[in-house]
Amino acid sequence: MMATRAILFMVKCRSKHLGRQAGEFGSVTARVYRLVEGLNVEAIAGLSLGCIGHLWANRLVPVGLSHGAGWELAVFFGLWSLALLHALVRAPAVAWQEQLGLLALLCLLLLLLPLLNWITLGDSLPAQIARCDWESAGVGLCAVALGLLAARAWAYLRRRGADAARRVPAGKMEVGA
Repeated sequence: MMATRAILFMVKCRSKHLGRQAGEFGSVTARVYRLVEGLNVEAIAGLSLGCIGHLWANRLVPVGLSHGAGWELAVFFGLWSLALLHALVRAPAVAWQEQLGLLALLCLLLLLLPLLNWITLGDSLPAQIARCDWESAGVGLCAVALGLLAARAWAYLRRRGADAARRVPAGKMEVGA
């Protein structure tokens, strides 16, 4: 609900701003809105990327490594920070597509997580379900569900972007694209 509200707020502000010369922040209104759009991408898709990256790091950082938990947190905050930088550098529509695409890829690669669990821990998803270890099994299953949702959103945005590109003459893309 919060993500939907943040996106709808930006759509409303952008459409209101397009009709005026100076917006509510004066001459920097367009830059403020662009910053907020980037922060929306980072807070929604980027935070999810950081979380999935943390899960991957949790499986790949060797257990005996000193400060292993610190490395996992570094992966989380590193990915989250890179997502912010990416969202501020790329156009919002492109940033949404790229971050959701990467999120879907990382989540759906978690289908490999049961294999990775079996290799690193000697545990597997069927074994977790058989012994009713829903905490462990639920993490993998939720990640796959999130990956499917992110893939669906990515496909929708790509299709919508392709439709918009066909409707708008070259060099006349709308603001925020």
